[in-house]
Amino acid sequence: MLFKLKRRIPVFLVALLILSMFSANVLAASSKYKFDMKQRVVDGKKNKEFHNLSAGNAYISGSHRIYQSKYPDAKKEKIHYTLVENKLGFDKEISTITKPNNSYNTSVSGGFGKINKGKYYLRIWKTNRDWHYTEGSGTVRN
Repeated sequence: MLFKLKRRIPVFLVALLILSMFSANVLAASSKYKFDMKQRVVDGKKNKEFHNLSAGNAYISGSHRIYQSKYPDAKKEKIHYTLVENKLGFDKEISTITKPNNSYNTSVSGGFGKINKGKYYLRIWKTNRDWHYTEGSGTVRN
């Protein structure tokens, strides 16, 4: 009986090791975002929409679309997604991803680079106000 138990312990440890390797991605931080841009900037800090992320590479995936235009023929400004670390004192901009602003769904995906564990927010902005009202949603993760 004791011999059978000793043989099962290594098998159990190997199975546990394999399961822990596959669950590492499940433990990564992920947080949803949603915005409605009628002006030029949507600031996650002002809207109290924060993302608690783990150390590692940070990514964004989602989409945005124009849902109304005050002046339909006005030039459509590109949308910039900036990941900002919320810090005591001055916040630290990590990186920016830029996408076109089309009338239909525009997919947003990309990497912001390596970050430390902490509290982050998105600043979503256009260079100029273009009178095209844009909404979007997605996930920030690492």
